[in-house]
Amino acid sequence: MLVFRGPESPLPPDPKVSFADDLVQIMQDTSYADCKVVCKNRTFQCHRIILCKRCEYFRAVFESGLDETIEKQLLMEDI
Repeated sequence: MLVFRGPESPLPPDPKVSFADDLVQIMQDTSYADCKVVCKNRTFQCHRIILCKRCEYFRAVFESGLDETIEKQLLMEDI
């Protein structure tokens, strides 16, 4: 929390910039990743909430109740 004590106090961060920076950090940090996407010989640690929000295909897969939902791993062999 920033406390303002006078004109020399720092300005609060621009919410738009700091949120964008936060999203970049989320994408780069796999600590909170909750699924894997396997494509050929590469495995990507991902965030289901972002995949599902950005792509109807991922939303359908993860809401389907298929093994991918339980295992939290999606094999993409046709790509």
